[in-house]
Amino acid sequence: LDSALDAAERLRTRPDIAIVLIGEGAQKARLRAAAAARGLTNLVMIDQQPRAAIPAIWAATDAALVLLKRSDTFLSVLPSKMFEALATRTPVILGVVGESQRMLDASGGGIAVPPEDGGAIADAIISIADNPAAAARMGAAGYAYFQQHLDREVLADLLLDEMMALKR
Repeated sequence: LDSALDAAERLRTRPDIAIVLIGEGAQKARLRAAAAARGLTNLVMIDQQPRAAIPAIWAATDAALVLLKRSDTFLSVLPSKMFEALATRTPVILGVVGESQRMLDASGGGIAVPPEDGGAIADAIISIADNPAAAARMGAAGYAYFQQHLDREVLADLLLDEMMALKR
């Protein structure tokens, strides 16, 4: 998440853009202190929210930051945040390589950036902020991909088909 702070620093001259980090974690106090030390008034950190509040949060979001450290450990990870963003027509700014990036590329649902690259994150945020029509297309493409490939009913049907094939 340090790269989100770096992006916020680069975006401090854009009063129309704010980065909101939601949740808990071992680094929260350190990140909050670092943001305060940098004077990042465009970066807001709020506590973990109840599940019932999440739909309203997604509705108020112009893009979802899905960021992980650069690590081979994350090559096969599919962050659940990415699924939620695609399902809510929210363009994804993905700072993860591997399977997550392949899925995002296939979906057309957002912009992949190198992990831990605050400059690239800032550029992607600006691209989405300055091109609402393109952002809407990304959101629609991501949602269509989600419906076709990731919806629970679709996945349940695929699993059932696989199980039936094994039975034959």
